[in-house]
Amino acid sequence: MVNFHLPLPQDLYEELREEAEHSGQPATALAREALRIVLTHRRRQRLHAQIAEFAAENAGSALDLDEDLERAAIEEIELYYPSLGAAEREEDSAWAEFSGRFLGESWR
Repeated sequence: MVNFHLPLPQDLYEELREEAEHSGQPATALAREALRIVLTHRRRQRLHAQIAEFAAENAGSALDLDEDLERAAIEEIELYYPSLGAAEREEDSAWAEFSGRFLGESWR
C-alpha cells in the first residue's frame, strides 16, 4: 500500500472524523471507500460518453445495434433487476442511470 498525503478543508476533515466515529470505521478506510466510489463513477461516466459518441457516430450504419441484440440485452438486465424491488432499483445508481437514459421512464 502507498501512503498519500491529502490536505483537507477543516469542515471536510470534521465530517470525515464524525462519520468514522459514527460508523466505527477508521477515517482512512472511509476516505479510501469514498475515493473508490468517485473514481469508479468518473470512469463509468467516461465510458458512457465514449459509448454515446460511438453510437451517435454510427447510428443507422452497419455498426448500429440491431433490434434482436438490443432485446436480448434488455432481457439479460431484466433477469437481474426483477429480483430487486422498485425502491431498490431506484437506489441502484447503475439501474437508475441505465433505465433513465436508455430505456426511458416506463422501464423504472
